Amino acid sequence: MWYYSGTSTLLVLTNLVSSEKILKTSQNNLMPFVSQTAIGKRECLSVFGDDYDTHDGTGVRDYIHVVDLAEGHVRAIEKLREGCGLRVYNLGTGKGYSVLDIVKAFSKASGKEVPYKITPRRAGDVASCYSDPGLAKTELNWTAERGLDEMCSDAWNWQSKNLTVFLLLLREIIARSKMQN
Repeated sequence: MWYYSGTSTLLVLTNLVSSEKILKTSQNNLMPFVSQTAIGKRECLSVFGDDYDTHDGTGVRDYIHVVDLAEGHVRAIEKLREGCGLRVYNLGTGKGYSVLDIVKAFSKASGKEVPYKITPRRAGDVASCYSDPGLAKTELNWTAERGLDEMCSDAWNWQSKNLTVFLLLLREIIARSKMQN
């Protein structure tokens, strides 16, 4: 995901964890699917491929906690106020976790087994993809501090305490604001 902030700072975001997409889109992010499976909204998680050149054969991605991401945004805005000109920062952990790493960590965090099935690879998926947040560390004095266990614990905490009613009310508020614009 790319995020353009102001006129001169570009933030490159990785896989955001511990947040829920509020509006239904063509969502294809792993963490919401894992958390929805753990809570029973989905019967089973589809794992796309187990024959990649990774430690367990499943795809590896760089996941980031929403709080780390927010802190990175604050640092980028502070840098922007210094008049830094065009800067591009990767906001991520610089580490990759596999799909099965996420499933195992989420099962541990929730105390529930997350049922999954191996399905064929999706076209275009690569074995692994993760960021190099070195420039953000050097210029913004920012690094992601939360690891996989905390990401999964916080995602489970959010998922298990937030009701569908809240999302429906929020969708209604958003729809009304769009009608007014």
